[in-house]
Amino acid sequence: MFALVKGHDRVSGTHTPWQNTFVEVRETTLPGVGLCYDFVTRSGKRVGVVTRPSGRRELVVYSSDDPDAVAESVDLSVDEAQALAEYLENQEIRDAGKGLAGLVEGLAVDWVTLPEDFPTRTIEELAIRSLTGASVVAVVHDAEADPSPGPDRVMQAGDTVVVVGTPEALTGVVALLCS
Repeated sequence: MFALVKGHDRVSGTHTPWQNTFVEVRETTLPGVGLCYDFVTRSGKRVGVVTRPSGRRELVVYSSDDPDAVAESVDLSVDEAQALAEYLENQEIRDAGKGLAGLVEGLAVDWVTLPEDFPTRTIEELAIRSLTGASVVAVVHDAEADPSPGPDRVMQAGDTVVVVGTPEALTGVVALLCS
């Protein structure tokens, strides 16, 4: 799906050629992940917003060498995404989570980066599956992936945990690991 969004500048009130152009926003379903809305800026950078079933948003900037590779990303909580959307006056980003589609029979995948103050614990100690119903399918530490980690796998601050479950379970994982 493509949407054309008219550019404008309400803050300065100035008239520039950019204000009268349209931005082509591409919506892409990411099965088991959520939706991605992206576009190319007038400087040639491709940027996007990934909306996840847990309500989390991820701002992404794609690599100029590989248009499908993410060069930089920033995770936003639901509240942070809403504040940014209100600031930008873009209702589409704020409400994107309402139309999430493409989930495989209720199955969703999310990536959770453990906060700096996260205490070192094993998967078993955290009881993620018992408490949330979601499963840890991988842990990434210092750019090294550990797929299908066992219960004795240690997780620590800065690790990225890949989890699978229902959207509700993923919301529980984010609350458990990031609170």
